[in-house]
Amino acid sequence: MQAKDLGLNKLKIIELGCANFDGLVDIENYVHDIQSFLDIEVELFGFTLKEGLPKYKINNFDRLYGWQPGDYSVESDKNQKKLKTSKIYFGDIKETIPKFLKDFENTFVDSPLGLIFFDLDYYTSTKIGLELLNMDSNNYLPRTYTYFDDHSFSAFDEGERRAIYEFNKESENNI
Repeated sequence: MQAKDLGLNKLKIIELGCANFDGLVDIENYVHDIQSFLDIEVELFGFTLKEGLPKYKINNFDRLYGWQPGDYSVESDKNQKKLKTSKIYFGDIKETIPKFLKDFENTFVDSPLGLIFFDLDYYTSTKIGLELLNMDSNNYLPRTYTYFDDHSFSAFDEGERRAIYEFNKESENNI
């Protein structure tokens, strides 16, 4: 509704951390329903490692007691075959986010970022993913929504909560 109220016909949605694409399949279904009553196009993007969570240099904030490198690997392409509109970026977000930003750098004004689902599990990955929120403000809806799936399950000084805290301290933009 926010995009339509601003006179936009298109927006972007991102899911960071797609594992077996269950979330993207659901998002596509919701987008299809929304498009049936709102005349708006949604560009949907997913970012994932086929081999699961990455192996970064050990960082105490990553909650390795909860997740290990390789967890949430893509076990089957069954759900990927169900995807109709999503564009998938395979690989570490250290490389795929800059590629995405380069691929679409001239499209954000007409199709701003409206929603990001963070399902990256680690502090390190979330910290990298939050770089998506450091673009020029014209690249976003005025109220860009963010969802962090592990926020409530993290202690203050670990995981997503730690990454968000640091982002808010270091960035002009705040969550």
